[in-house]
Amino acid sequence: MASHSVVVVGAGLAGLDTAAALRGRGYEGRITLVGDEPSGPCDRPPLSKGYLAGTTAAADIALRPPSFYAAQDIQLLSGDRASSVDRERRTVLLESGLRLPYGALVLATGCRPRTLPVPGASLAGVLCCAAWPTRRTCGCGSAGRPAASSWSAPGSSVSRWRPPRVASATR
Repeated sequence: MASHSVVVVGAGLAGLDTAAALRGRGYEGRITLVGDEPSGPCDRPPLSKGYLAGTTAAADIALRPPSFYAAQDIQLLSGDRASSVDRERRTVLLESGLRLPYGALVLATGCRPRTLPVPGASLAGVLCCAAWPTRRTCGCGSAGRPAASSWSAPGSSVSRWRPPRVASATR
């Protein structure tokens, strides 16, 4: 029944914590956690350090083991992006065509890395880390700095890029 369901769009730390908190506080309705990444929620600092350096296994960066979702009766839908919300019908449409009814909707979509708007950004070896394990980044943001550090092994070359600063208008 849709009125007794929560759909959480965004399977990162905030989305997972929301779903877990609902169960922890006694919510008994259906909880669906939707994420566009092919795996479940992962811990970003180890991803950008140990996993990319090859010293941490993929299973070790998962925020919760698969058994957690079953034990907490949380439906995890990975690899399927939410494409639209119909507020009138109270449904979320996923790219796969699946339509999820909801009584309550949580949008915990997080952020995306900026891509390089420069010539050569699409060349081989220029990587963008948005979703493990298929994409990587090399910027100067909170993910780019530790990722660049992880890739800076002896014999490798890493370039970091920062967009030019734009002066803000004064009020």
